[in-house]
Amino acid sequence: EPEAPIILLCAPAGYGKTTLAREWVGADALWYSVRPADSDVAAFAAGLAELFADAVSTGELDPVERVRSLAVRGLPAKSLARPLADAAVGTEAVLVVDDYHYAAESAEAESLFHEFTLRSRLRIVLTSRVRPSWVTARSRVYGDVVLVGPEQLAFTEEETKSALKLATGSTDSELFSVVGGWPAVIGLAAVQGSTSELTRTLAPRALYEFFAEELFGSVEPLVQRSMLQLAAAGDSSIEIARDLIGASLDDVLQSATARGFLTHEPNGTLVMHPLLR
Repeated sequence: EPEAPIILLCAPAGYGKTTLAREWVGADALWYSVRPADSDVAAFAAGLAELFADAVSTGELDPVERVRSLAVRGLPAKSLARPLADAAVGTEAVLVVDDYHYAAESAEAESLFHEFTLRSRLRIVLTSRVRPSWVTARSRVYGDVVLVGPEQLAFTEEETKSALKLATGSTDSELFSVVGGWPAVIGLAAVQGSTSELTRTLAPRALYEFFAEELFGSVEPLVQRSMLQLAAAGDSSIEIARDLIGASLDDVLQSATARGFLTHEPNGTLVMHPLLR
C-alpha cells in the first residue's frame, strides 16, 4: 500500500526481514545481498552496477567497468552515484538491497547509496539491522521512506499462539511474555515441537549463541560493557543509566537502540528485550 519510493525493513537479526522482502517483491525484483566487503565504496558501487548491466544498450561502456574506472581514481562517493543511476535507467523492477547494515558501516558507502536513491527513480526495499544515517524524521514525514520496524515485524500474541498450535498442536501462554514476539525464537520453539523446555530455561544454548554472535558480538566493546550494566537493572531509569555509564551514555543508547537492544520510553525508562537481558 505505501507509495514511498523507499521501504525500510529495520530490526535485529531473526525478525524475518529477508523472508518478508522475498515474499513481498516476488521473483521479478533485482536482488543485491550486501557483504561485509561492501563497506568499501568501490566494491559496493561495482556490485550494484552489475545488477543493471543488462539494461545498458550495446556499444555503451559497461556500467561495472565505468563505475570501477571512476572508483580507482578515488573520486567522492557522490561522483560514483551518477553513473550508477545512469545504469539503472530503464529498469522497472523493484531493487532489494538485503543486509544493508554492512554498507552502513562506511560513511562513504552510505553517501553513495543515498545519492543513488536521490538520482534514481527505482522503487527500493532495504533490509537492515541498523537505520541508515540518511533516513531522517523529515524523510519519513515527507513520505520518502516508510519504516517497518520491530514493532510491526514482531508476532502478536495471537500470531504466536497460532504458529505454535500449527506446529505443536498446543499453545504456551508463558512463551509470548518471554520472547516478546521475536519471530526467530517462536520459529525455534515450533521446530522443536515443544515449548516447555524453552519457557523453563528461557532459551536453549543455540539461541543464546545466536544472540551472542549476531547481535552482541557485532557492537563495539564499550556498548557490550554498557549493555551488561544495563541488563543488571541499570535500565530502570535514564538517571541510573547515566550514573553507571557516564558521558558515553548518549552514544551507547544510540548504538543500542539502532540495533534493537533497547527502546527508550517517553517517561524516561529504558526497555530491554527479556531474552537479551
